[in-house]
Amino acid sequence: MNITRRQTQTATSGGIGLGGASLLVLLVLKVMGYIEMNWFLVLTSIFWVPVLSFLAVMAVMFAGFLLFAAVVGLLTWIVGDKG
Repeated sequence: MNITRRQTQTATSGGIGLGGASLLVLLVLKVMGYIEMNWFLVLTSIFWVPVLSFLAVMAVMFAGFLLFAAVVGLLTWIVGDKG
């Protein structure tokens, strides 16, 4: 009897991510005395930096959408409704 086994592979991503990188950068800057940020903020940056980055990207995308809508509205007003 010949039994074959299936092997499954799982893919994992490596790296420290945005939060980990910000924690390391802020920690080094705090220890070297280049920033006077609260230790609580430095040590919790692993949580709030990615959230603020996401919100900043969303704000830029929303501003781009508003600009696009304003340009389309302006062009529609200039050209007029010929349909």
